Amino acid sequence: MTLHQRAPVNGWWAQALLCVVWLLCAPAQALTLAEAEAYDLSAAFTYRYDDGGTLSVREVLSRHEAWRFSPLPQDGGIPNFGYQSTTLWLKAELEVTAHAPDQWLMQVANPQLDRVEVFVLEPGGRLSRSVGGDALPFSERVVPHRHLIFPLVFNGAGPRTLVLRIQSSSSLQIPVTLLQPQSLLSQDHRLYSLLSLYFGLLAGLFAYNLLLYLAVRDRVYLYYIAFVAAMAVAQLTTSGFGAQFLWPERPGWNNLALHLGYAACGLTAILFGRRFLHSADELPRLDRALRWLLVSWVIYILLRPWMDYKTAAHVLIAMVVGTILPLVLAGLDRLIARRRGARYFLLAWSLLMVCGVAESLISLGWLPANTLLPHPVMVGSAFEMLLLSFALADRIKADREAKELALSMGLREQVKKQEAERQSIEKSRFLAAVSHDLRQPLFALGLATESLHAREPAHDPMVFQMKSALGSANGLLDSIMTMARLETGSLRANMSDFSIQPLLDRVDLTFEPQAMTKGLRWVVTPSIACVHSDPVLLERMVSNLVSNAVRFTHSGGVVVSCRLSGPCLLLQVWDTGAGIEPAHHETIFNEYFRGEPETESDNGVGLGLFIVKNCAAMLGVGLSLRSVPGRGSCFSLRIPLARAGSQSQA
Repeated sequence: MTLHQRAPVNGWWAQALLCVVWLLCAPAQALTLAEAEAYDLSAAFTYRYDDGGTLSVREVLSRHEAWRFSPLPQDGGIPNFGYQSTTLWLKAELEVTAHAPDQWLMQVANPQLDRVEVFVLEPGGRLSRSVGGDALPFSERVVPHRHLIFPLVFNGAGPRTLVLRIQSSSSLQIPVTLLQPQSLLSQDHRLYSLLSLYFGLLAGLFAYNLLLYLAVRDRVYLYYIAFVAAMAVAQLTTSGFGAQFLWPERPGWNNLALHLGYAACGLTAILFGRRFLHSADELPRLDRALRWLLVSWVIYILLRPWMDYKTAAHVLIAMVVGTILPLVLAGLDRLIARRRGARYFLLAWSLLMVCGVAESLISLGWLPANTLLPHPVMVGSAFEMLLLSFALADRIKADREAKELALSMGLREQVKKQEAERQSIEKSRFLAAVSHDLRQPLFALGLATESLHAREPAHDPMVFQMKSALGSANGLLDSIMTMARLETGSLRANMSDFSIQPLLDRVDLTFEPQAMTKGLRWVVTPSIACVHSDPVLLERMVSNLVSNAVRFTHSGGVVVSCRLSGPCLLLQVWDTGAGIEPAHHETIFNEYFRGEPETESDNGVGLGLFIVKNCAAMLGVGLSLRSVPGRGSCFSLRIPLARAGSQSQA
């Protein structure tokens, strides 16, 4: 039953009309107390408002004030007056029979009422008074119970008048029951069993998801357990357990904890929803609205201690609806997109929204309260958190399937890679074997060419071409064999200290004729430095760099220079060729990369710089390149110097 504050009654005619209405609507007889164990007093009460809160109980009980009381609607519901700023008086006439017990307990099953004063007018005119409410410390309650319990003693049969004076900033839902102690105990057993299931569910979900968070370190589980904790605080306050066990001597926390608990629920719900649905990436517009709601919840939490209860409650209701609605829309969008877990997410928030709206309407007095379901949010939140847990479980399942698929793909790729490496090694072994076998006939051809040159000096140009072709073939075979040994890992560096000058002399002797033939300026700077490296591999590296410089330079010159640079010898090969584009500074060191592939001068296979790079890595030689297209290139080798003793001997 819902009731709202009436306008003040002015004028004798209005008062007379109200008196007639009261005579017509007032209950015909008092509530008779006999041998039953419990009585619902809702139907027996009449009510009136005290705008100034100045009336005394004697004034309320006087005959000339009786007409101001109005009967409650006889619909069997809980009296619900919504949010009222005035004092409310309830009055019930009781007829105690001779068979009725003397000891009774009156239960007001709303722990959120600030102050409730209970008056009993005895047949002899004696007036007894009891006080309770969540504005008082819990230790001042006569009966230590989560609800407001007032013991009543009826000595002997006869009429009694029961009066309640209620002042509260919270919603005035006033379920009043008169019952025997054993009946209250039986009722508590039933209700506590249900409440233990609810709070046990919260505790289990909290512990389970906390362990998941510690295992996977995904913040979505952290936001979920924060939401569960916030909902637990709100429901502990609503059920009265907070005032009884958590802050019994701090009554000011009762109203504050309820609103802050629900505000924390709204805050963590947005954090959970954004993380679960990846709204920042997939729903950017809705995510902006959710971020503004986050800011609004933070502002509400900060300002709540300075807000009056009624204003704070109305703002809270509006913000709760404004938070759940976009989460429902986001869940619907993800469901349409066939996102895993979206159906549980949508169902959870839809159910909570329905229950939250229902409880909001009940607290505002716009919807009648029901004895069977006084707190819809408690029931809705239980199912909502279960459904969100299912959504998280579905998320875990999806992640596991994705990991298994990735693992399967990774294993397949690994098998392919191993097979490719095996084939590459087989290819390298084959090339090494072929190169080794080809060296014998090429060596025989070389001997025949030398013999022919000795016998037929007149055919010297033809013999020179044959020797050049044999030299090129030997160079190609050397490159192929070196590459094959690098790939198979059979090439080992033989490190020693040696003078660099003999190496420079051999390079000068080998490439000077080629440079002079092309009309290039050829310079090799001498050096007395000793280096620590593999002389064979280092000479191969320098020869490859010089060979490329001579091959791809058509005018200008080639310079091979050496100078000390810290603990290294800086050996550089300069040329005035076509240069290398910046985009190719890395790729030229790849296997089979060939420069100027359409020119006649290109008779290589693209292995020279590949061998240089791998040998440099093996020998610990620094390799770098500077090049300007159209002007030339400079390849630099930083070769570690030999020890001081070797330098002295040199």
